[in-house]
Amino acid sequence: MLPRRKENGVLESNAIVCTPDSQTRRKMMSEGSKIITGNEMIEMAKNLPSNGVWWEHDKNCITAHKEVKGKKRELYWIDRKRCKTKDQQIDWILQIAGKIWGDPYKFTAALKKACQDWNVW
Repeated sequence: MLPRRKENGVLESNAIVCTPDSQTRRKMMSEGSKIITGNEMIEMAKNLPSNGVWWEHDKNCITAHKEVKGKKRELYWIDRKRCKTKDQQIDWILQIAGKIWGDPYKFTAALKKACQDWNVW
């Protein structure tokens, strides 16, 4: 299931991507699901808040950045001391996944690289 935007900008995830037969399509529509096309899916992906967010790390922290009005802005940072154990690392992945701008796949890759450099992976 993919998210769709409500009028207030909140993401809602009851859209289903598939090519159903007519009986399945009627059932899905009666349950409130929206069937979206591939083009709609591409447009939705272009507008995700996580687009344009990247992660960098140094010897002390890992930081999320986004370009805003042509300038690099810091969105979020996590101290290295809070990423020492596997439990802490998993907790951060879940916390970032819960942010509207968070992409857990990008973050996990960046966190893994940072923790390897910090010798805590």
